[in-house]
Amino acid sequence: MPKNYFTNQIENNTAFFDEHETGHLRVMKASVGEKIEFTDGNGYVYKGIIKNIGKKISEIEIEEKYFVNNENDVDVNLFVSNMKWPKESIIIEKAVELGVKSINLVNTERSVVKKYNFKKIEYNVRKALKQCGGTVFPNLREYESLYKIKDCIVEKNTNSIILDPYSENRLTPDKFSKNIVFNVFIGPEGGFTEEEMKYLKELGVKGYNIGKRVLRSETAVIAILSLIILS
Repeated sequence: MPKNYFTNQIENNTAFFDEHETGHLRVMKASVGEKIEFTDGNGYVYKGIIKNIGKKISEIEIEEKYFVNNENDVDVNLFVSNMKWPKESIIIEKAVELGVKSINLVNTERSVVKKYNFKKIEYNVRKALKQCGGTVFPNLREYESLYKIKDCIVEKNTNSIILDPYSENRLTPDKFSKNIVFNVFIGPEGGFTEEEMKYLKELGVKGYNIGKRVLRSETAVIAILSLIILS
């Protein structure tokens, strides 16, 4: 069952819903005294009773708290080049639904947009998490340059990959292991530059193909994450 609400503002036995969640209560036509369920983004699910619905803040009296583990066996860190919001919104939404561990927003040479609206991104993540019934908020990071990600991907038992329709390496489920962390790189609309590709290869990022067609960024995310996570 999807967890319809989200908050990380909890004090003692009271949870506080911000303006977004308070608005969601109104959309759902919730009323004082009604029992609801929500998550804190750290794996816990709460059951409580609405005590007050204000203009911007609402209060929920917590009755029950329990841990829910519906995370994937494979950890996937998504590194995606900054792009225009409609595309980026789809990528973030589908990445959350498929259960990535982290979403890393990276400025590249061909990034169309250079600055992120982090509040907008966090809200998009929140909506996707509630829709899919997730309980763990993925880590969100931003990098002003691709050349500053080195310390984040050079780890043991890590497979760093990028889709390349011209690669001779086919990405298949037999490449997967529960002991392996996947770093998945999605480039901008024009692709990574030759210099950036050279840098990624120096870091151990390998190219794989899942077919002969060149996919749009948002299509590539859904295809590769589904192959890795759902196999």
